[in-house]
Amino acid sequence: MLLDSEHDENENIVEIKQERFIPINNLTNNVLSNNNNINGWDNQSIETVNKWKENLVKLSFIYDVISMKYIKRNNNFLIIIAICSGISTLCGSISSSLLVPNNTEQPTNSYYWVVFGINIVISVLGAVASLLSYIIKLKEWGSKIPILLQTIKNLDNFYVIITSQTLLPYEMREEASSFISKNHAELNRILELCPNIEPDDYKIANEMYENEIGKKSSVKTVFLNV
Repeated sequence: MLLDSEHDENENIVEIKQERFIPINNLTNNVLSNNNNINGWDNQSIETVNKWKENLVKLSFIYDVISMKYIKRNNNFLIIIAICSGISTLCGSISSSLLVPNNTEQPTNSYYWVVFGINIVISVLGAVASLLSYIIKLKEWGSKIPILLQTIKNLDNFYVIITSQTLLPYEMREEASSFISKNHAELNRILELCPNIEPDDYKIANEMYENEIGKKSSVKTVFLNV
């Protein structure tokens, strides 16, 4: 059952990546043709670049949300581990001091129970710290966070490149089919480097995007206007 669950999750991740590729590829494949407009910038080529810009804004937003979520989780777990380790060290010192022989007093049953209780606390704190460390390693937050941050930077830089081209008058722009073909390859390269993220995290971030940006037509107009 566990293997089936992991297989299903991997399939979901693949589907998410394919979902990001589909609108870009389909539009681009239909654009690389001759036309009579200025430098080839007809409605279809403009639509393709607009779609790129929309996807770039969306992906940058989603990865930013997820990266902040992973950073917060990772930091919170590390803080808890540090607290558990500190308390465990303090309890160990107290337990050690209680074990020092005292010739003036005879140890009582309560004394042994106190030492036993402290040792139990130390064991529990150690177990909690070990469990949290294992979760951090299992989720790979430490390795995913820098990749996510680099991906966001790549997406934002690519958005600037696309936008700077579309701000130019048509006669000053690079020829449309050449521009789209070249940058389509670069966009695919960036997307291939995107890290795998859990489907639930992607879904939550996507819903946040739709609620905060996707439904605001005024914002979308600014992003998509070429």
